[in-house]
Amino acid sequence: MFIGLFLISTLITFAQPRKKTSKPKSLSIEQKADQFFRQKKWALAAQAFTTVLQRGDKNAEYFYKRGFCYSSLAKHEPALNDYDQAIKLNLQTGEVFFGRGIEFANAKKHTEAVTDFDRAIALGFAKWNVYYARGDSHHKLKNHQAAIPDFTRAVELITEKDEDFYMMSFLIYQLRADSYFELQNYEMALRDYGVALEFNSDDPALYRDRAKTLRKLNKIKEAEADEATLKEMTQPKQ
Repeated sequence: MFIGLFLISTLITFAQPRKKTSKPKSLSIEQKADQFFRQKKWALAAQAFTTVLQRGDKNAEYFYKRGFCYSSLAKHEPALNDYDQAIKLNLQTGEVFFGRGIEFANAKKHTEAVTDFDRAIALGFAKWNVYYARGDSHHKLKNHQAAIPDFTRAVELITEKDEDFYMMSFLIYQLRADSYFELQNYEMALRDYGVALEFNSDDPALYRDRAKTLRKLNKIKEAEADEATLKEMTQPKQ
């Protein structure tokens, strides 16, 4: 009985007309570029967007996406050029200004970077990494009064779901501590160095900087303890 049913099902299968298998449609170069972009295959995506742009299709979004690819590949000058072109073609979104701001910062043009981060936030792209990047540029410009609120907002917005949460939290607290130290607010600097150490206790610079802060507060024993830890971490191993 079981064999009979198997044979019947086989006959039914063979009796059905075969469907013609259609060849998969080939993707256009624009579709391939977008596919590579979604897959984070930055080099292939950049190459595909270049092919599209060389055909004369001056599409602002393609310039932005190729710029993003170049940024991801650490090709900073061509990335900056592409973000410029996208903005000139009137693609003026928070993402584009943030991208160009990052490239200005990479080029050590921090005044221009701050201006673009301002624009990104004004356009609603107010994410933790924008505040962190703007705070970092303020910090490098020695504008510590402006840097501290940006680092504070970055701390408020970043969550454990964000990529590199622990490393970035460590950096934010470290930089905010540095800014507090420069403003001679040693108590706040001490607090932030302590939080930074909770995220990363393997960085010798933190022990060095916290020891300096402790000495400013005349907390000599605690400073000496950090200095001993620093010496132990940095002395050559036998």
